[in-house]
Amino acid sequence: MASVRKEPGKNGFKVWFYDLNKRKRAIWLGGFSKRQADTVKGHVEHLLAAKAAGVAADVNTARWLGKISSELRSKLLKVELIEPTADDRGPVTLGPFLADYVAHRKDVKASTQLCYRRAVTCLIEFFGADRRLDAITAGDAERWRIWLATESNQREKDRCGLAAR
Repeated sequence: MASVRKEPGKNGFKVWFYDLNKRKRAIWLGGFSKRQADTVKGHVEHLLAAKAAGVAADVNTARWLGKISSELRSKLLKVELIEPTADDRGPVTLGPFLADYVAHRKDVKASTQLCYRRAVTCLIEFFGADRRLDAITAGDAERWRIWLATESNQREKDRCGLAAR
């Protein structure tokens, strides 16, 4: 069970609850009205119940999570009521993503690793290491494929020479 309390001398409410480890936790809801704080309290209870059961939150709570402010979302993350999403972690850029991918592919032969590194070099050369993954479209990928087959395929020492297939 969660509870809503008015903070003495402050304009706002706190939602208090015990997490699954029996720690007392609170979420400060600054300028929220009592009714809004009660709504948050209800969703906190649903999130706690879902977490205890190891299931996803109910549909209404999931919809609510999609509509809340980033400030409230970060407060729910801080008290570990929700799991971070890609949006919570910030934008993922091409350079770090590719470096992490290649580093964790220990299941392939050395020759495949070499091909991966060549592909990474070409991707970084074409898009740039700071390009956000969510900004790369299917059209961009097609332009990269054409670039690989034409401009990059010069067989120069520092250029990558990858075939289309």
